[in-house]
Amino acid sequence: MERQGRNGAFGQVKVLHELGATNLDAVDEDGQTVLIAASQNGDVDSVKVLHEIKADLNLCGEGGTAMHHAAFGDQTEMLKILHQLGAKNLDAEDEDGHTAMMVASTAGNIQSVKVLLAMKANINVCTKAGTVMHDAVEGGHSKMIKTLHALGATNLDAIDEDDETAVMRASYKGDIESVKALHAIKADLNLCTKAGTAMHRAVDGCKVEMIKYLHQVGAANLDAVDKNGYTAMMIASAAGSIESVKVLIKSYETARKVVREGQKQYRLSRTLEKMRRAVKHQRLLNRLRKHRQSLISSRGRASLSSSRGRASLASSRGRASLSSRGSVSSRASVSSPTTHDHD
Repeated sequence: MERQGRNGAFGQVKVLHELGATNLDAVDEDGQTVLIAASQNGDVDSVKVLHEIKADLNLCGEGGTAMHHAAFGDQTEMLKILHQLGAKNLDAEDEDGHTAMMVASTAGNIQSVKVLLAMKANINVCTKAGTVMHDAVEGGHSKMIKTLHALGATNLDAIDEDDETAVMRASYKGDIESVKALHAIKADLNLCTKAGTAMHRAVDGCKVEMIKYLHQVGAANLDAVDKNGYTAMMIASAAGSIESVKVLIKSYETARKVVREGQKQYRLSRTLEKMRRAVKHQRLLNRLRKHRQSLISSRGRASLSSSRGRASLASSRGRASLSSRGSVSSRASVSSPTTHDHD
């Protein structure tokens, strides 16, 4: 039955079924049913006949569904026919986690992507295999990245089962054009996952030019560590990748200069803040000093006034004492002759 499907002998398919061939959804060693094989080949007539005799349009084997295979072969008309006949499982995943749209992205079949999108397939779905962006990178289709984004693919920093973003995958492959395209649509070059950063992946792949490019376009998270606590420099050193280490040392130097400048500015701002505080403190001290001086002056004037008052009182008492003594003397002087005459 499958051989007939592959060769497009749709009439024979019907005859075989009438003769008793009923195992319509059996799969071969590649995980393909007859209907799936016909879909990849664009054999619309065989697909229609197989549908009539109740072959499963939505069966998902190891290699995916009929939609997966039609998308891989860029059979846009077949995709439409399958959907019209009842193939609704648009976001089904094959054994590796790829949807039909992701398969089309891997193959660079943008027309198939557009057809699937028109059928409401999810362009932002993220599976263990990643996203359509991951698959476009995997297929080396850097020009497709911009088109996918324009069509609505915005899940740029999603990670696959290996904790890689699309940028990280491109970095590992050394695909500078794909990194450029992803950077242009604002994918994060400095995102750090359990797998590390784009710089880690470039070092893992021994892609020296990619390391240089990443640093040039702003990958500055050079001290980021992966799940094992390793920086990109540590990985390069452990692998004995001298060229990678050389590039990273230059990158680290640039980063250190930036850090040093930042620390310098920070220290300057702290110094200025301390100076402002010191000036405020000095003003407060000056006010306190003036206040104290004012208190001291007031106390001095009060003390002087008190001293003068005591001195005046003492003088008055002295004069009164002298006056009293003079009166007594005068009285004594007057009474003395009278006594003498009596004698």
